[in-house]
Amino acid sequence: MAAGPWRVNLNRFTVDGLGLRFTDTGFVAPKRSEAANLKLGFGLQTEVGDGPLQLKVSDLGVDLSGVQVFTGSESEPLMVLGGVALEGGSLDLAAKTFVARRVALLNGWTEASRDRQGRVSLLQAYQRIPSESSALAVRQEVAKAASDWHYQIEIMDLVGFQLGLRDETVHPAADLTLTDINASVMHFSQDLRVPLPVKLAFKVKQGGSLEAEGKVIPAASSAEVKLKLSNLALKPVQPYLSQTANLVLVSGRAST
Repeated sequence: MAAGPWRVNLNRFTVDGLGLRFTDTGFVAPKRSEAANLKLGFGLQTEVGDGPLQLKVSDLGVDLSGVQVFTGSESEPLMVLGGVALEGGSLDLAAKTFVARRVALLNGWTEASRDRQGRVSLLQAYQRIPSESSALAVRQEVAKAASDWHYQIEIMDLVGFQLGLRDETVHPAADLTLTDINASVMHFSQDLRVPLPVKLAFKVKQGGSLEAEGKVIPAASSAEVKLKLSNLALKPVQPYLSQTANLVLVSGRAST
């Protein structure tokens, strides 16, 4: 008599108070990521027998807080995230589906600069070591396997971010700081032909704000977006005007 399959039903499993550290040596300057706390919870149903593995995860929630990313041996972080959250997640291994109510990046900041030679600091920081053929083959196989999955995320959002920008290709160097950055994408899935509702809003520390709302179709590389500028300070563009004209911009603001 053949034995029946093994079945496991787990109503709820939680982990809390777990600190993490991970180093990725695939970059020219290795990246070290740290998280102060991981909170994880989910329900689980699985069946193991002669057939394919059956596994379903329900009510998946992930809360990662105190995230910092460092480059090489630098003591100052390249990027800080107050939190990373996943809410209302579910996964079905046999059906190759993943659904989540929300994925969010919360209260973060980073800086990007362009030096006199035109090199962008963030792009330089994430420059990867040229892949060996075996590593490239593994990534290609992973990408191929992932292409068979269907997924839907109701909302992906960025909340309470700050971005510092500096351009040293002009003189004097141009500085701009974007604060209270909030952005969202709705109904994100593997079908890139579907229009995605998007929103973006931020304030400019030097004065003014911007709001944008519309729809984007990734597969068609097209977008229909409405922009609203409110009292955007023009003084930060002075270094660029000085490059082409003997003009001094004393003050000015732009609105739509």
